[in-house]
Amino acid sequence: MSLERRLTRARRVEYPEALWLARQTVQGLHELLVAGYVYADLQPAHIFVCQNGAVKLTSLADVRFDVVPL
Repeated sequence: MSLERRLTRARRVEYPEALWLARQTVQGLHELLVAGYVYADLQPAHIFVCQNGAVKLTSLADVRFDVVPL
């Protein structure tokens, strides 16, 4: 289920879960950056939350390859 849909249904996410989702999202973005990609369209509709709580970034059509110095 997308984060957008989850927020529409629940209207609210408890702090520990919100922190977990944010951390998972940032880790995914970091992995893309390390590989040289930039995710250009991050929004709740593009964040998929699996039943086990894992986060997947979707809509990778907006990901572009950049040479980013780290």
